[in-house]
Amino acid sequence: MSALAGLPDAVFAIAPELRQLDGLSEPRADCSACPLAVPAAQLEQQPHMFHSDARCCTYHPELPNWLAGRALRDPDAAPRLRARLQDPAGLTPESLAPRARSYVSRHDFGRELSLRCPYWAGGELACGAWAHRAEVCRTWHCRFSDGDRSRTAWADAKRLMHHTFARMSYYCTLSATPPPEGAAPERMEAWYLHCAQLIDDTPLDLIATLRDEAVAHAGQRLLSSLAALGQPLPDVLVAAIAHVGHQPDGTILLAGDTLRDTVTTPGDIFRFIGRLDGQTPWRDALAAAHGDGLQFSEADVEHLYRLNVLRPPRSKTLDPGAQLVVNGQVIHPDP
Repeated sequence: MSALAGLPDAVFAIAPELRQLDGLSEPRADCSACPLAVPAAQLEQQPHMFHSDARCCTYHPELPNWLAGRALRDPDAAPRLRARLQDPAGLTPESLAPRARSYVSRHDFGRELSLRCPYWAGGELACGAWAHRAEVCRTWHCRFSDGDRSRTAWADAKRLMHHTFARMSYYCTLSATPPPEGAAPERMEAWYLHCAQLIDDTPLDLIATLRDEAVAHAGQRLLSSLAALGQPLPDVLVAAIAHVGHQPDGTILLAGDTLRDTVTTPGDIFRFIGRLDGQTPWRDALAAAHGDGLQFSEADVEHLYRLNVLRPPRSKTLDPGAQLVVNGQVIHPDP
């Protein structure tokens, strides 16, 4: 489902750059079939996977006032929103925020049921307010199709949504006298509904005047990062390996920046990777590795690049033959 689904036209009047996200998705991070969800009994053996009844919904989003109001108008979402309104913590005129802001450790994220979002519904999408989710939930992905390029694009999309949503929230607070913090749930619900209706009723040309310098800057960043997606591989690559796992069948499991996204490679893959010294073109390194008997294609190299196992060198001053060190171990190209 599109990251834009359920958003009013007012959002795009302020930030038309967001339209460029239409049709963009991360098919390897499919929420309807979470690739990281495992039963509770398997969590101890798979510390980088998610509890199937928690997933990434251990994050509690902050809904701006107008978006909370849209959720309250939705018969499917409203019961969970109203249940959340019974606790005054985090209820403000600007937003419906988490009860308490607290650090969630990497170990607990996606795994600890007590941290689960109050809008959790279970099922394929898990979220009971899916069409009205906030910017973090619209743009966070557990896996990316184009490595750091995708990660940057979604981070820029989140930033643009954040600034846009905040401008709309601020506009709502100027429209009338909001209830004070700690007001009765009924008053807060009425306020959030008012904000949602205000956004719907305001002409788009007036809404567009809410665009400010922060929105414009974030919009330009998003366009730049989207333009970087899917570009051809650079001629020179180096290893960016965070983990190496030796499989019983002799293959090698590699991970780039996260153990939640791994790839299985031939057991002699370092005949290729060991030759990536920061100056040698990767095609030359691959040809040399083929001469040593490695069965690995250019498409396989691209797959490693898109998974952040390989990346462009950050420095052009590396000497030929620079050592590759993984897990404290020097890797040589030769068997």
